[in-house]
Amino acid sequence: MKKISSIIMLLALVCTTAFANIIETRIGKSAKFSVLAKSDPAKFNVVYVSENKGPVSISIFDEDGELVSIDIVKDKKSFSKTFDFEKLKKGRYVFTLENDEGSGSQAVYYDPYRQTLNMLVSTQGDNKFKVMVAGFNPNEIVKVRIYNSQGKIVKEDEIKSHRNFIRTYDLSKIKGQQFTFTAASGRESVLRVKKIK
Repeated sequence: MKKISSIIMLLALVCTTAFANIIETRIGKSAKFSVLAKSDPAKFNVVYVSENKGPVSISIFDEDGELVSIDIVKDKKSFSKTFDFEKLKKGRYVFTLENDEGSGSQAVYYDPYRQTLNMLVSTQGDNKFKVMVAGFNPNEIVKVRIYNSQGKIVKEDEIKSHRNFIRTYDLSKIKGQQFTFTAASGRESVLRVKKIK
């Protein structure tokens, strides 16, 4: 029963972690861990599961092999711990976990700038287009611009929203072969092109 609850906890943690490439590293016969990249590019989550209680040391080394952080978790079979890289420079880092059975390592690459802004444009018929924008910073204004075939702006919108949003644009009175849709927020921008049928 305890083993099942540990597996359920691990699955729940994995499901709530975004952009995760899941690699499991074993430590001895009874323990394993994964380092998961969270949606915030500065944060990494260590998920550890073992059949035995005991102290676990978590060391983080930079690409030169210098120790940048060490932490010890005591008397837990399973745990999840988040590490913040915001004050560290971009580059490769290695997490090394050690318990009574041995040690294991996993490498991660920290990039403080990772684009999250995304836009989907779908045709609604009669040159009406549904624009869905997601992944932006809620503290930043999102600027949506639509250009005609000659590169002239035909629609422009500034949207302040705390959530993903959807807008429908009626371009039926505008002539041309295609429309170019752009969304920009902070340092991020994305572009989509839709041909007119």
